[in-house]
Amino acid sequence: MIFAVAAVAVLAYGIYQSQIQSKDEPTNAPPTAVPGGNKLIDITNALKNQGLKVEIVRASFRSPQLSVPGQGLKIDDSTLYVFIYPGSTAVADREADSKDLDPSALTVLTVSDTPVAGGNPHVVSNSNVIAVLPSASQKEIDKVDAAIQGLS
Repeated sequence: MIFAVAAVAVLAYGIYQSQIQSKDEPTNAPPTAVPGGNKLIDITNALKNQGLKVEIVRASFRSPQLSVPGQGLKIDDSTLYVFIYPGSTAVADREADSKDLDPSALTVLTVSDTPVAGGNPHVVSNSNVIAVLPSASQKEIDKVDAAIQGLS
């Protein structure tokens, strides 16, 4: 009987100590993107932080004027096409593509070459990202601009 009481006391003390230790340990924040290393999740989070409802479009897109494939994000009532430049030269590659980019000549196509955006879409770029918004309200444009400009 004494052994059982002692075992319960040791177990209770162990649980108490583990609870004290877990309160002292800081919680880990989600990792932030390395400058020029943004991924789709970073863009999604930036858009959500602007109050936009965001869903991933399960399709790939391309633009003859850009050197990387694009991904779609449904934001509120519009579709945003994002082109994410990878690798150690990501920012320089994005800058080269966006340097002389004319939004009125920019087209976004599905992989089967069906146009989904054209005719002077709104284009914003920063870091390793170019975002194309074919049509949206000024409020959505402002939020997308703030999200993309806020990327590291």
